[in-house]
Amino acid sequence: MVPAGQPWAKPTELGRLLGEVQGEPISSVPPSHIAWQWDEMVFTFELTEHDGVVQLELLVTIEDRDEAAVAALEFDAFLDRLAPYLAGDELTFAAFADVDAQERLLEVYAERFGIDRTRGLDFVASIRRALAAREDRFVADGSLDVTGLESAWQDTHPGS
Repeated sequence: MVPAGQPWAKPTELGRLLGEVQGEPISSVPPSHIAWQWDEMVFTFELTEHDGVVQLELLVTIEDRDEAAVAALEFDAFLDRLAPYLAGDELTFAAFADVDAQERLLEVYAERFGIDRTRGLDFVASIRRALAAREDRFVADGSLDVTGLESAWQDTHPGS
């Protein structure tokens, strides 16, 4: 699922920095399938090829419909990073730092899904609090300083 020679950016790097409880991998068939579970939510990524075209399918299984806007919001930011990363750009966390944009997008998702936006707004508020508490990790342009992040991951997850 990652170009040859590129490190795999774990989907939890920002969450670890924000002190979130992380999910666990539940299945993996490199390079075409990986699934993670956080509480009751399961996130499955599948790569398939048809006539030379590769398709990425993301399936998010949630127990509570009101969590749909939050799940969509989280993965919107991750997927926005995919094209630049595959083009060879460095991974950046700038999309996660723009909490106002996340709040606006959450409103769009809640309306589109026809669900109460309260849980989503609580989620955005928790992001604001977490980022404010870790303001020292941000550099001048608003991107997250991830210096040492990969080695920290290796220290806590040997062999991954």
